[in-house]
Amino acid sequence: MKKRASQKAAEYSIERAEWYRQQCDEILFQKGIELQIDDLNVYVKQNDQRTLLLEIANPKTMWFEIWLKLAER
Repeated sequence: MKKRASQKAAEYSIERAEWYRQQCDEILFQKGIELQIDDLNVYVKQNDQRTLLLEIANPKTMWFEIWLKLAER
């Protein structure tokens, strides 16, 4: 059975989001920091200090946005 193109695109988006989430986990582990997400605000916590990392512009691209910010830190 052939899948609809939109379903393939949706599956790819999910896989891509998961890849970015895993990359974020790697960066967080390497830097010894923790991520806290509160609605659209994303914070990093290190040594009991919580700092705003970014405000999510588009919930659909949340992990990509977080990854970009973490990668530049």
